[in-house]
Amino acid sequence: MSDDNSDRDRSLDLFFPGPRGNALEDAPLGVRARAALYRKVNKQNGVLSSLDRWLRTTLDQPMTSRERVVEYPYVYNHLDIDPPSSILVAGGARSPVAYTLASMGYETTVVDLDGYELSHRNLTSRAADFTDLPFDTGTFDAIISVSVIEHVGMYSEDDERADIRAFEELTRVLSDGGELLFTTPFAKTYSTLSNSRVYSWDRIQEAIPDEASLSEYQIYAREEEDWFPVDRDDTPEFEGTLDSVLCAKLLI
Repeated sequence: MSDDNSDRDRSLDLFFPGPRGNALEDAPLGVRARAALYRKVNKQNGVLSSLDRWLRTTLDQPMTSRERVVEYPYVYNHLDIDPPSSILVAGGARSPVAYTLASMGYETTVVDLDGYELSHRNLTSRAADFTDLPFDTGTFDAIISVSVIEHVGMYSEDDERADIRAFEELTRVLSDGGELLFTTPFAKTYSTLSNSRVYSWDRIQEAIPDEASLSEYQIYAREEEDWFPVDRDDTPEFEGTLDSVLCAKLLI
């Protein structure tokens, strides 16, 4: 495939979220027709691919300096259960974590107020509030929450204590011996923003339920555009930009 065709196929990611490449050949007629129309319009004037390229440059380029580059590897590397164990992904409607775990063979449930757009035979999606989860006690073998807990209760209710109730609910639906992996913004002192929290060590200790124990953790800090593991004493102050994150594992 030429580079030009390859670029046009990649631009389908944003404007045509259907099958691409060889998989498109087996797609229904309507899907193939829409893809063909997209390519025809794009080939004639290049408007969509130009816009797509601009969006990718604007949105994707900062990814190398965002905290996800350390958060995702942390949760995957510290997950100590094997498929087909049951996992709850708390939040992450726009995250690949739930789909990745389902693809690895885990029986995955993702819960988010916005639902979850991706589908997989090992994946179930529920729209729910983290402070009132629709699951029985002890349902899941593991729970993963990547940069979500800091937002709970902060968008509409401005409930600064909602995260504590969310931790209680998450540990309630976790089975005995289960593990909760979470990541969150972190700094020397606790701060609140319009829709988020930046945790301190004391606030993390306060939020963790008595029945859970902090098994291990790692703090990562950003220097310019790069992330590095740091000791807790070297955690920077929050000065308006997110420069450190806490990645942690709780055991029940």
